[in-house]
Amino acid sequence: MSPIESLKSEAAALQTKEQALGHLMKHCDALEQVAKNHGYDNWRACRAVLATTPPAVNSPPTKENLIGITDMKHYESSDWNFALDIPRRWNSFPTVPTNSPYEVTGLTDLSHLG
Repeated sequence: MSPIESLKSEAAALQTKEQALGHLMKHCDALEQVAKNHGYDNWRACRAVLATTPPAVNSPPTKENLIGITDMKHYESSDWNFALDIPRRWNSFPTVPTNSPYEVTGLTDLSHLG
């Protein structure tokens, strides 16, 4: 099964699970959530990366070739005393907690990273 087909199956299972809990979830919303769970910005980005990733021959996909992370930048917070490497392609936006229960807050200003 291709990585895209595998993610589509995961989305269908998520949709079924949510509907069993009484939550209406569209298939497109399930695809978006699965893509985000795997580190993509959205389903379109996931499809674009996986479409350009050559299929592996007799080996399972690795996290790196599924997510497409190759170029990283280093982030350090002296206020919170932590550091981490994040994909250079990630953008920073002010958080709006009412957008989604899955929105992550914390990294709001990375402009000094260049």
